[in-house]
Amino acid sequence: IIFGNENNTLISLLNTSNIPYEVYDIENKTLDINLSFIFTFIINLIRNISEVDGVKKYISNNYHLTKLNLKKPRVVITNIDNNTIFHWLSRKLNSKCIAIQNGLRTNYEFDSYYDNHIKNYSHDIYCALNDHELLHLKKKGVSINHSLAIGSLRLGMYLENRPIMPDIQYDICLISEYFTDVKTKYAEELKNYIEQVYLSLSKYIRRNDKSIIIAMNDSDSITQKKYFKKLFPNAKFSNTVKNEYASYDSICQSKLTVAFFSTMILETISLGKKALAIDYSDSDTYFDYDDSIKFTKGTICHLREVLTKF
Repeated sequence: IIFGNENNTLISLLNTSNIPYEVYDIENKTLDINLSFIFTFIINLIRNISEVDGVKKYISNNYHLTKLNLKKPRVVITNIDNNTIFHWLSRKLNSKCIAIQNGLRTNYEFDSYYDNHIKNYSHDIYCALNDHELLHLKKKGVSINHSLAIGSLRLGMYLENRPIMPDIQYDICLISEYFTDVKTKYAEELKNYIEQVYLSLSKYIRRNDKSIIIAMNDSDSITQKKYFKKLFPNAKFSNTVKNEYASYDSICQSKLTVAFFSTMILETISLGKKALAIDYSDSDTYFDYDDSIKFTKGTICHLREVLTKF
């Protein structure tokens, strides 16, 4: 069973491996209820009565548990490793549960979103980006039965499908971390740090006549493009609508890749390319990695000095 419908990389992998699978869509609102379901559901409700943390969540979790119990999969696998339902299910299912890390699990993410849920975080088998990420999760108190560092699955799929690397065309690739949904103080603070990165990089590009390609994210592409055009009038853009690996192509076409705290900083280094995280928070909240790939504070002149070294 592939858990969740946001697992395109896993689907591609299993298709090429001829492994039979079914996608379990946790957003599916269709109720498929019969006598076997009702009986198993009641048993699960009784077994897990001590873990009630809100009636709606209690019923929902046991509903998913019952559906998967009846399917009896050998393995439940997901690329959505920070899904709280999957964490709960991994402690309840008899199946092997494999989670593959698809992004940095930062202090920001834990402290702003999952602080109240960290006691429930649990992995059966966890495939991390690297040993640093594994150590970070264990420090946060995440329970992991079996762990290994495998690198980026998505990047691995890109390399298998892209045997010839594209030629260098740009000085800088900027990984977009653009978003507009600001509902909390954490999100507002994050947005401010991201905008500082874009403003300082815009000044550097203009003053030094550098070329740039912006690897856009999945946010509103029209609004996002208008925003970046004001800061980088001569920028080129790439998006993953037609080519899911477009961001990797943009990285390979550039001398240097820049972001605030994107996972793609690490993936760029894995590609043997140069990368720099520009982090004005001067903390380990967002990008808890070595200063050799991280610019933390200083003026535009200091940033120019650092970028020139690349």
